[in-house]
Amino acid sequence: MEDSLPDYLQTRRKKFERDRDRLKEAGLRLPPEYDDIEFSDDDRLAELDERPNFPNSVRPSRKYEDIPLPHSLGAIPAPIAQYLRDYQVDGVAFLHELFVYQKGGILGDDMGLGKTVQVAAFLATAFGKTGDERDAKRMRKMRRAKNSPWYPKVLVICPGSLIENWKQELNRWGWWHVDSFHGESKEAVLSAAMSGRLEIVITTYQTYKMYRNKLNLIEWDCVVADECHQLKERTSETTKAMNEVNALCRIGLTGTAIQNKYEELWTILNWTNPGRKYRAAHFEMKLILNLSGFGPISTWKSSISDPLRLGQSHDATVYQLSRARKTAKKLVENLLPQFFLRRMKSLIAHQLPKKSDKVRFSYITLHEPEG
Repeated sequence: MEDSLPDYLQTRRKKFERDRDRLKEAGLRLPPEYDDIEFSDDDRLAELDERPNFPNSVRPSRKYEDIPLPHSLGAIPAPIAQYLRDYQVDGVAFLHELFVYQKGGILGDDMGLGKTVQVAAFLATAFGKTGDERDAKRMRKMRRAKNSPWYPKVLVICPGSLIENWKQELNRWGWWHVDSFHGESKEAVLSAAMSGRLEIVITTYQTYKMYRNKLNLIEWDCVVADECHQLKERTSETTKAMNEVNALCRIGLTGTAIQNKYEELWTILNWTNPGRKYRAAHFEMKLILNLSGFGPISTWKSSISDPLRLGQSHDATVYQLSRARKTAKKLVENLLPQFFLRRMKSLIAHQLPKKSDKVRFSYITLHEPEG
């Protein structure tokens, strides 16, 4: 329930909604503006290095130009945009709109479709970066600006084996002040993040769980949970800790949102939007989502999980099959598009090498036992 959310999240949500009502667009998390900030490199834009800086063998996917995002008033910078496929541009637009309106959602693309790349492009858009070496100076320039303008702070939580991969991908696609809250330098990293000297902090699920009280002292503008299917069990200590993360915009990345049961999807979706009120009156099963997040798990089970599970049974009745189809259709067409974006690898099937089979015969050699 909404009342069970930490006080700091309830306070932040109410303040954001008040600012949005009072300030309209100015109350949203729009990209920072640098019009009044001077860069010494402005006079030599044609000479500036850009990222990504791929070899000539990597061909761009589109023209070299910014891609405006009209629904979120942002723009993907040209150096990055030229290498994005159409579906990746759609993914960036989806993520940036969540960020601007401080909502949560899941990017559930198949493995290999570039979820990390889409996040890197989205973050460049959210920070108002341009894809050239001036981006390395933006945080410092904003800290020195008058009136302390807002500048985003982002937390990335992932399995420990992916920390270096995240650093490498961010470095490949831009200039970032990023460090990992992990190992022996945790206090120094936390101090830098609290004082606004870091744009992105990367940590692991285990480390966040152990140090969440310290990390939650920072009002993160966005948290990205990679491999978020680790939150599938709503009673696990990791999920309970993640429910307390001090961020209104919560983005999950996973290629397998449902592994064993439909309740896992509820757990992840509920994590993305705690305390927000939605109403889905168009559901024939009269699913009312006007409680905390996506309603109680009991409602999800009776209205979604049970009909889908019974419809998949080998001895399902005609009625159960019909109800399962209607439930799946309304779930996919009406509710999920607001919070869940998934594309299949079939999108790029024509670009993958053809599968070839080679048969190799092997013979078992029998050895006489010794002795």
